[in-house]
Amino acid sequence: MAAEEIMWEEEVKTGIPEVMELGEETLSFVGGKLPLANMSRYEMYLFRLSIQHVIRTVNPAIADIIRHWGWWILRLVRAVKAKVKRPFRGPIARGEQLTLIYQTPDLDVFKVAGSTRTTWLADVTAGVDWLISGSGDAAIELDEDEGLVILGWADPIDSPKSYLIQLYKAGDFYIRQPLNWEVCKDFPAIPVKHPRIWMVLPKESYRIKIKYHSSGKDWTQPIAFYVTKAKNLIAEMT
Repeated sequence: MAAEEIMWEEEVKTGIPEVMELGEETLSFVGGKLPLANMSRYEMYLFRLSIQHVIRTVNPAIADIIRHWGWWILRLVRAVKAKVKRPFRGPIARGEQLTLIYQTPDLDVFKVAGSTRTTWLADVTAGVDWLISGSGDAAIELDEDEGLVILGWADPIDSPKSYLIQLYKAGDFYIRQPLNWEVCKDFPAIPVKHPRIWMVLPKESYRIKIKYHSSGKDWTQPIAFYVTKAKNLIAEMT
């Protein structure tokens, strides 16, 4: 059966999706289309379980951003599933099954100048630099079985140094986004303007440029979710 086509109005949905069965769909928007795989009720239950676990373990300001953009986390899962044709099993995934995790700095998709990082905390210099990049500051290309969506940015340090962030994806720069930490009331967390722009699908490449107003310690980090096959994350810690 052909996938149902849904228009850009679907993009405005917010909140964490309920447990329901979803058929194949294609999200149409200006400039392209995004095929979305079906989701069984069991897969949706595991998806909600994954999101709820993260919400319970992060700062409330980050949790609010995750709740707001919940449908885009689901679209990432469905988009990767449509590419790899594997079931989503979230926290109980094994082998070829797909799983979903909140960002950790050591993931290969978050390298800086091609090197694996262990923390987002860094000594920075006033001016422009790459926050996320491959070797020689080239773009990082995702493998055929992984995807990423950035929902916002946080900088949990007493005096953030960053004030502008810019996405480079698939050969193009996107409109830079101000990081107005001073307007954050309780915790420095800022949502992106539109998660579709900040979604990186299998075999797409991206990097992130950042601008600092002064030198010192900074802790800018993405509010992001990563989808891949479980086998890519199951390795003995050393």
